Amino acid sequence: MKNFIRSSSKGSALIIVIVFFTVLLLLVAGTMELALTSLIHSKETINKTQTSTAADSAMEYILFYISKAIAQAKRLTYAQFFDSTGRLIYTGDSFENDYLNTFNSYIADFFENRGNRIGIDMKLADNSSVQVSNVSELILLARQSCEYISNISFSRSGNSYILEVEALDSTTKTKRVERCVFTIPSPFEKVEIVSNSSSPDTLLPYLLAWDSNIFDFTTYGLFSSDKIIFNNNITVTTRNMYSSSDITLRSDNNRPGDYTIKADNIIVKNGSFIFGGNNKVVVNNLMYTKNGITFNGNNNRLESNSLLFSDGTISLSGKDEIVANALFCDTLDIRNGSSNLVTINEFAYFNKLNIWTDKMVLKSNSKLFGGDIEIRNDGILSADVGTVVYANNLDIIGSSATIDAPDTVLYCNNLKIDGEVKLNVKKIVCSGTITISNLNSGTNIRVSDKIECRSIPQNIPSGIRNLFVQNPNVNFQIPYPTIPAIIEEIKKNTFPTNWIRLDNIVEDKKDINGANYYSLVSTGQNSNDINEIFNKNKPNNPHSNVQIFVITKSGINVPPDQNHLDGVLIANGSLQFNGGNLNIEYVRMPQPLIDYLLSKNIIKIENVQPPVISNPTVTFLPRDVNLFIIARHFVVK
Repeated sequence: MKNFIRSSSKGSALIIVIVFFTVLLLLVAGTMELALTSLIHSKETINKTQTSTAADSAMEYILFYISKAIAQAKRLTYAQFFDSTGRLIYTGDSFENDYLNTFNSYIADFFENRGNRIGIDMKLADNSSVQVSNVSELILLARQSCEYISNISFSRSGNSYILEVEALDSTTKTKRVERCVFTIPSPFEKVEIVSNSSSPDTLLPYLLAWDSNIFDFTTYGLFSSDKIIFNNNITVTTRNMYSSSDITLRSDNNRPGDYTIKADNIIVKNGSFIFGGNNKVVVNNLMYTKNGITFNGNNNRLESNSLLFSDGTISLSGKDEIVANALFCDTLDIRNGSSNLVTINEFAYFNKLNIWTDKMVLKSNSKLFGGDIEIRNDGILSADVGTVVYANNLDIIGSSATIDAPDTVLYCNNLKIDGEVKLNVKKIVCSGTITISNLNSGTNIRVSDKIECRSIPQNIPSGIRNLFVQNPNVNFQIPYPTIPAIIEEIKKNTFPTNWIRLDNIVEDKKDINGANYYSLVSTGQNSNDINEIFNKNKPNNPHSNVQIFVITKSGINVPPDQNHLDGVLIANGSLQFNGGNLNIEYVRMPQPLIDYLLSKNIIKIENVQPPVISNPTVTFLPRDVNLFIIARHFVVK
């Protein structure tokens, strides 16, 4: 009995041990499963955190440069409406609409990939910088620079922009997508304009070349509602000359120093002024052409003592010369020959300036305002003391392309130096891209101060690297000159019809004569009337010294045997001089003729003053915020 009980105790202990270890095993297995589950969740959390952080960082990276592009659009827009001192230079009728339209055009350039007017410096992962001009370039570079980024999409819905950044861990297949919806607000918080009418005496060149006689057609020696054609060896001395279409000069054999035309004002409303060779034209006040000035032949010279203005192209041929106090034109081509020379005494403005194989000289303290300036192949830009040159794009290209301006500051948005160029300036300020290529032993670059730029090109030769200084904040606005008021008036449809109406000639009037003059107001229906008046002035005629005044509803053909005309020729048609060796000299209309023309409403005489412009007081409060974030969150895709 005793032995039986002992045996039973040993068996019970074994059962207890088995049960204990079974429970312990279950607890360990449960704990391990819980730990494994926790480890898996932790790893998933880490993976999600990595991709979320990557997507969020890329989003911040892109939004930073989008904001930077919007800020530049604001600066560029502001520069078109205000000068560097904050003075309003806008002269339109709807400031807010025009300001917003200009701003939105820059925004469209960047966000809709329309142009390259926006240029921002973008820093990449390797710490290098590159300039981008649209959102597509920005997204492409962001995707390449940011880790884990598998896709970036950008779209527009109404006034909102939608940016989505997808981050993917290819090893764990973990993906996170962050979406940002934003709008671009108005560039200003508040605009108030209070107009104060005042005389623009100080707004030069607003009053440049203003001459009320331009509106007085008794001061015109030659006038044509069509075109004016001169034969060779013509000499014209007049106050004012007007042609609706072209004025054409034939080749001239006058002695050096003689002039073909000398006038106060020459206006070519809708055509070109065409030189024929060996012509010399001197304009004391204003020369305006709609379609440009063409130099044919050689040895032509144009002297403008106040304002030379053309909406077209001025193109020199060979050994031609222009000397201008102030010059405005769309395009100036100094490249079609050799030994062409353009000299600017005060200032010049061009959309495009080409100097190839020829030369431009800027006199002391003058200013050059250019859109695109290209100097190439022996072309020379020379400048005296105190000059300033502004350009959007400045290209100096090819053998011996030269800027010789040791006391000149060059401002440009983009600069290109290519080849064996010669550059000698005081300072260069570039707010955009500098491109340097193909430099060789013949290249000579001298800058007494520095070349200040946003980013220094990587390929600069060591010999000139010390000329460059980096300033990421470099910025300037080109202070484009004001269009003179007289040009705005001439371009209006009311000029010249408000002051001369040759269609109002309804009768022939030949008897407004005096002892020393002969005049004719003609409908032009009888050509003998005009021929008769020229017969009065034929050589060996008793009346050959009389002054001749012809105002006709038709054209005028001056006979080839005329060699001297004193008076006025005004034609509703073309005005053509068929002979050579003719001297034409303006004489003011006699008062009886003026009275008749006034009575028939053929001319109107007014003392036209420059328009009073608005010199407003402006309250302009710019908006500090570049974009409004409407929503930003992770999405499930």
